[in-house]
Amino acid sequence: MRLFTKNDGAVSVFLVIILVPMLVVTSLFVDVGRMHLGQAMVDSAGDLVLNTAMTEFDAKLNDYYGLLGTCKSEEEIKKVSQEFYKESIVSAGLSDEDANDLVSQLMGMFGEDIGEVSDLMNLELVEDSFELKKVANSGFNNPAIVKTQVINFMKYRSPINGVLNLLGGIEELSQQSGNIQEETELIEEKKTMCEKQKSLMELLKELHDEIKKYEELKPNDDIMSDKDGMREIIGKINKFREKFYKCCEEAVINFMYLDFNKIEDFDPKLNKVVRSNQTIPTMTVTSAFIGMNDCILDYQKKRDALEKKCNINTGNALRDGTKKALEVPALYKDYVIVANKMSKTYRNMVAAYAIISNKDDVYPGRFESLGDKELTYRETYQYFKGFYNSYKKDFDGHNPNSPYLKVLNNKIEGVGPDNLEKLRDDYKNKKDDLNDKIKALAVQFTNITSAVASAGDHLEKAWNKLEYLLKRDGELDQYNDANKIWREHAERLKEKGSEIGKEDVETFSGPEKNTDGSLTDAGLQKGISKYVTRDNIGNLKNHIKIIRDKLQEIFEKLERMKFGQDPVGAIKTVKKVNEKFTSRISRDTFESNVSNIEALKDIIKDEFDTLYKDESVSLPVNWVGQSESTPNLRSDPLRKWLNEAFDDNRNTERGKEYEEKYEDRSEEEAKKEPEETNVSLEDKYKVSGNSIKALDGSVKLPSSEITQEVNPIVVGDTKQSDDLKKSSDVIGTLFSGIISAVKEFATGLRDDLYAVDYITSMLSYDTYVNEGLYDIAKAKGHKVEKLLDTQASIKKQDVTDTWKVEECTNSANKSLTNKEISRDNNYAFGNEAEYILYGFDSNTKNKASAYGTIFALRLGFNSIYAFKEYWKDGVITSIAAAISAATYGIVPPALIKVAIILALAVAETVHDIAMLKAGMPVAVIKTKDTWAMQFSSVFGGDGNLTNVSGTNKNHGNFDLSLRYSDYIKIFLMISLAAGNENKIYTRLSDVIQCNMAHITKNNAYSLSNCTTWFSVSSTVRVNPLMLDLPWTKDWEGNPKDDTSWYTLSYARSNGYY
Repeated sequence: MRLFTKNDGAVSVFLVIILVPMLVVTSLFVDVGRMHLGQAMVDSAGDLVLNTAMTEFDAKLNDYYGLLGTCKSEEEIKKVSQEFYKESIVSAGLSDEDANDLVSQLMGMFGEDIGEVSDLMNLELVEDSFELKKVANSGFNNPAIVKTQVINFMKYRSPINGVLNLLGGIEELSQQSGNIQEETELIEEKKTMCEKQKSLMELLKELHDEIKKYEELKPNDDIMSDKDGMREIIGKINKFREKFYKCCEEAVINFMYLDFNKIEDFDPKLNKVVRSNQTIPTMTVTSAFIGMNDCILDYQKKRDALEKKCNINTGNALRDGTKKALEVPALYKDYVIVANKMSKTYRNMVAAYAIISNKDDVYPGRFESLGDKELTYRETYQYFKGFYNSYKKDFDGHNPNSPYLKVLNNKIEGVGPDNLEKLRDDYKNKKDDLNDKIKALAVQFTNITSAVASAGDHLEKAWNKLEYLLKRDGELDQYNDANKIWREHAERLKEKGSEIGKEDVETFSGPEKNTDGSLTDAGLQKGISKYVTRDNIGNLKNHIKIIRDKLQEIFEKLERMKFGQDPVGAIKTVKKVNEKFTSRISRDTFESNVSNIEALKDIIKDEFDTLYKDESVSLPVNWVGQSESTPNLRSDPLRKWLNEAFDDNRNTERGKEYEEKYEDRSEEEAKKEPEETNVSLEDKYKVSGNSIKALDGSVKLPSSEITQEVNPIVVGDTKQSDDLKKSSDVIGTLFSGIISAVKEFATGLRDDLYAVDYITSMLSYDTYVNEGLYDIAKAKGHKVEKLLDTQASIKKQDVTDTWKVEECTNSANKSLTNKEISRDNNYAFGNEAEYILYGFDSNTKNKASAYGTIFALRLGFNSIYAFKEYWKDGVITSIAAAISAATYGIVPPALIKVAIILALAVAETVHDIAMLKAGMPVAVIKTKDTWAMQFSSVFGGDGNLTNVSGTNKNHGNFDLSLRYSDYIKIFLMISLAAGNENKIYTRLSDVIQCNMAHITKNNAYSLSNCTTWFSVSSTVRVNPLMLDLPWTKDWEGNPKDDTSWYTLSYARSNGYY
């Protein structure tokens, strides 16, 4: 019991019981305090890291363009942050050792391995929880980033009054000249209407010409469009076969297988029989007898053959003579040879016989020429002698009927020089006569075929043109629609008080003829309205179709008229005829029938019928006299008007004048390159040939990541042209875009104005140098009113010297950051603003777009003045009337006036562009004082235009002049106001990136990688110090967020504004 009542150590127990909870609570407060202190340390360290990272912006980028961003990597930023933090705490009074400890702790938070650090806080970074990174999409490829920094830069550097005044001037211009866009449209509508009228009149003239060509066709002097002429043509076609057969028959009988060209010259007197007196002493009588036998046999054959050919008689003298001329000479020569041989052999026989002694002995041989009888030497000799003496008469003159003497004495037709010459004449004459007959038929057929084909073709073309006239949206509808649009618009503008509208109303409602009888514009338009109707066109079209169908029937018959495989018109000679027959009648067949002329004719007729393909019936002729199908179109009302309009006797000497002098003059003027103004300066002030591009393969342009947007002020065709529709559209865009922006003035407009001013103040454009030189020259009192004066003034030494001053006091060639704008600092010097505006990868395209848009604007404004000033000029009106009359009204007078005046306006616009290139301002609305060009300079001293005077009055009272840079500002403003800012700002980044790469000599410089925002995040564990017990560490669950109760988090971001 004493044990239980003993109270020794009660205090100790009590203290244990009391102190344990107190220690636990105290430890809890200590660790919780450490937690709160740790959060402050983590926040402070994170903020310091962010601020340190932001101090590492690109100094040159900021120095040149006022933009803040860093291109350093995250590792580089960490290293810099560490150094900066250490220097900061050392400067606050800590020792290097303490500073290193704190930095080590900070780096611990950054995730660095710092080894063992003993400290009260005992902070521990959760593994892989720390992140210091660049915020995604915070580079200068983000247009919102670029815009923010540009606007913040410009707020305190550039007033927007200048650009606002420019926009205000445009708005005032729109109010004072409210009809300017409509008047430009009306001029284009008038031009379009005149061009449509010209196209219609050209089509009508083509229709007239096709019908006239049809009416002028007269094959073989038979007028096809005449009733009698057409009947005659059909009759000739129907009779052709009969006439052609007669020619073929004669050709075959007289000339087929007649090898006339093979005849050679032959004179029998040069090849006579000559009796020989020479003998061969050694010849035996046997040899002589044998020779005589051979000669007699051969002689008989040669004589009979010659006689047979000499006696040919088929009843066709030409063929017989030709046959003899071909074959007799050779036979005659053979005959002479054998006769001479026989004579010589006979002399040898006589000599040999005389020396033999056994004349009465039986000759051992027998001879065919002697009937193969057994004879003595004497009898054999006597027989051979008798034969010889008998045959000798054939060639010694005693037998005048011998073929030899007939040939020798020129008694055989075709044989001998005289007879052959006569034969050749006869052959030629007969063949030529027959060739002429065949050719005449071929020509007749060809002429008819060609004429029928041409007539069908001309009528087909005429029908097509009529069909085209009736076509919806064809030439006629286009003209009517264009005429209606122009008339109604002119009347509306007249009611609004437009001077141009009033003049146009007078154009279509005035008299129909000029004092010289030529048609006015009103006369031409009324004539078209009265005669060129759908009903008239349809009636003429139907009539032409009927004639064309009839001609097609005729043509199809002509197509069937073939001889063999060839059209009969291709058979033009005897030779061609006989070529057809020789393939069907053999020489043997012909020769065997040549003496029987009737049998030969039957053969020819049968083969002709086979060769001649057309077996169709004769063509009808009754349709020619019927009114609905008559080939005569001259009574048709539309045809009558076409004849009246295009076929009268007018002076057409000036017909080509419009085409040669005026038609394309405005286009030619538009093609002229405006005069360049080049000033002799250092290379760094000359426009660069470099284009904006990524200078290294490892980088991209910031704009490449942005979807292309539509630029509202890009004209379709960037070339200079006389297209007033383009001018009207650009003027409309200019007025609507600017006026809308001014009326809705707000922060957005203010920002756009800042951006425009930034681009044109910090970067270059095509006329940057010349505009600066112009300002200097003007300030120095040099003449700068005219183009030539300005070109001379800006080249003066004192002007160029002032421009080249590099001191910061010279703002003429400096940016808002006081950096020189030149090729030294600007990679694509002279091309930058244009690239930002249009974005092409070609400087030429960008500038062409800029100048093309300006050209379109200037042309619209200049055209308004020119048409008001010169439309009613008497000289221009008389020229237009004369030329229109000379072209049969195809070229309307109004179109000629439009061409002349528009050419002047285009030339003035080209001059305006030259002024802008020289850095000069150009009046938006011209007056007689600011108008530069004259007709004499445009049309090369054309004498017809030397007396043009115009009205010599101003057509408005508005004083606003714009330079090239002003237009660029306006275009940029319109593009931004239209929602095109993403491309504008990223293209601005493109230009700055190229320039920074150029300045830093680092082609891999990338604004896309140049970060403007950073974020830091980490998780830090404050390990328990007093409650460092297993049961407290294991108890991690925090009912609030289910995390460890001793874990701290940090996450913040910051960037440049």
